[in-house]
Amino acid sequence: GQECVPSKEGVFFDETYKVVCEPRCWADGTCNGKVSTETSSAAGTCAASVPPPPPGTGQGGAGRVPMAGGCFTITDRTECCLHSDGRDDPTFSGQECVPSKEGVFFDETYKVVCEPRCWADGTCNGKVSTETSSAAGTC
Repeated sequence: GQECVPSKEGVFFDETYKVVCEPRCWADGTCNGKVSTETSSAAGTCAASVPPPPPGTGQGGAGRVPMAGGCFTITDRTECCLHSDGRDDPTFSGQECVPSKEGVFFDETYKVVCEPRCWADGTCNGKVSTETSSAAGTC
């Protein structure tokens, strides 16, 4: 339920995983009642508003913010449209994140509402699958 806080430009909360967004208490270094300056020095500020890509295009990979943990970690369809997949895995890295249709999940068990483009299209690793492509929505 906490707001997400971005890291400063060119700085990561976690260098290994290239984390650029954390919950407020993590960014402030105050989670679980403990005070830490380890992460608070990386905290940045939010721009007034980040415009989404053009409606209905499903496009916009350029200018999207990489999500270090991968598109599937995003739990909001609107937020999904602002990101690209930031994992090091060449199968997904740099692909725009695509939301599922409203009321539909890419993975029902885990309630996944965001996946990289190849997953949403069912074309990862050169294979074609309609299992996930029917769930793909648009930004």
